Amino acid sequence: MTLEFKELIGKVFRNRHNAVYDPLFQKSLKEAPWEEWLSQPGYFEVQDEYIERFIDWIYSTKLNKMSDGCKFHSKRYLRRDIIIGTTQSFDEAYFRYAGRRLRIFRGEFAYHRRCYENHAWLDEHIGNKANGEWAEPLEPGDWVIVSMPFCGTGGEHPKLKDLLDNCLALDVPVVLDCAWFGTCYGLDFDLNHPAITEVSFSLSKGIGLGNMRTGIRYSNYPRNDRGTIALQNDYNHLVLSNCQIALHQMANFSPDFVANKYLDWYKQLCAKYNMIETNCLHVTMLPRYHPHFDYFLIDESYVKVGVREALKAVRRGELKL
Repeated sequence: MTLEFKELIGKVFRNRHNAVYDPLFQKSLKEAPWEEWLSQPGYFEVQDEYIERFIDWIYSTKLNKMSDGCKFHSKRYLRRDIIIGTTQSFDEAYFRYAGRRLRIFRGEFAYHRRCYENHAWLDEHIGNKANGEWAEPLEPGDWVIVSMPFCGTGGEHPKLKDLLDNCLALDVPVVLDCAWFGTCYGLDFDLNHPAITEVSFSLSKGIGLGNMRTGIRYSNYPRNDRGTIALQNDYNHLVLSNCQIALHQMANFSPDFVANKYLDWYKQLCAKYNMIETNCLHVTMLPRYHPHFDYFLIDESYVKVGVREALKAVRRGELKL
């Protein structure tokens, strides 16, 4: 018997948007050479290896296009720093830009507005007369965080390029969040735009390291930057055990692993239940006229469905397509 969409709400179609966790991630961790690692003198001293390997991992994608902004870091970004997931880069940015007003799009990672009180939307909500148009203009004292893929839709925000151009003209710092890289396909990442002050990547979503919190930040802050992340990196005050584990996982899983394994199921799932595909494998969209849109509505703008549990059910043979 085919289950109706409404019967799956809250079960496999959710209003939370966690990335797909494949069982091979855990299998790989179980098979990691823990004894070998711990037998080495100065075990886990992998800071330089991690930084070099991470950039190779990013640029190994075949399903997305990457500009060379991070690859040749000395030409665009002066610093390459290890972070405890992208969240650490946000936390530091909240201190770095304290006193400025944070501007974010509707649908952006909710952590920002929960942590940083002085914020305002960049756009009006979709459905009112402005229909997603710009809200009040950017000002020189603002700063911006924007995700790519965009948290609200799983794709590139349609106003991203205009936003970056406006920020450049007004000297407004931009923090680019690429936490969902590793779950996506078909995107063009322009990391060269001169408005971008820093860009962060995480391994939490793409290769199952959410409980180990590791990532990398590229920034054009000076080499002698006194921010907390730079200081921790310069003094090697880092969680290098997580970096060792990340090196192991990056060797076993490319940034395209999730898309290569789940994309056909994802497309079939969308077709069967009349959902709109996105560029991220754990997110679909619904039209606003959908009878159950209110359960999935985000920031009065995006009807976003988390399908991780649905894909897991398909993989296990519990949900037939």
